[in-house]
Amino acid sequence: MKTLKLIALTAAVMASLATVSMRNAQAAITIVLANPVQSGNQGDILTYNGTITNTGPSAVFLNGDFFSPGSIPGLTFDDSLFLSNAPSSLNALDSYTGGLFTVTINQSDLPGADFTYGVTGGSDGSANNTLATADASVVPEPSSVATVAAGMMLVGALVIGRRRRTV
Repeated sequence: MKTLKLIALTAAVMASLATVSMRNAQAAITIVLANPVQSGNQGDILTYNGTITNTGPSAVFLNGDFFSPGSIPGLTFDDSLFLSNAPSSLNALDSYTGGLFTVTINQSDLPGADFTYGVTGGSDGSANNTLATADASVVPEPSSVATVAAGMMLVGALVIGRRRRTV
């Protein structure tokens, strides 16, 4: 009798795990950023737009998002565009296109930064599985790089000029 109960309990647990695995496997979400590499100067707010698509056969809830790493010195991430505009769920083969997040550049000597943006959710409104990620970057404005390079060349020329005068 104990053996039958144990077999029945084991079968029930395995069926539950299979159902959870199937639900997670059906959540096939993709994120495509319209312009994943953006440039700017100190004080600029860069807006990242993109498309989130449910390529799976069933609806999926979009319950949150994240950045990895969570913070980068010199940058401020703001996901309020996603939180206020994206739908709470996507039916099979549906998509959302629009603003996902902004990045504010807080320092003038930012060398560039790579990060990952991701969306979480799953088969219900409380699921917190990572559904999809997209890589993005912030790079210095080309004019900023040219200004820094010109400044370094000027300093180098002054140092070389001083050495020649003292010799």
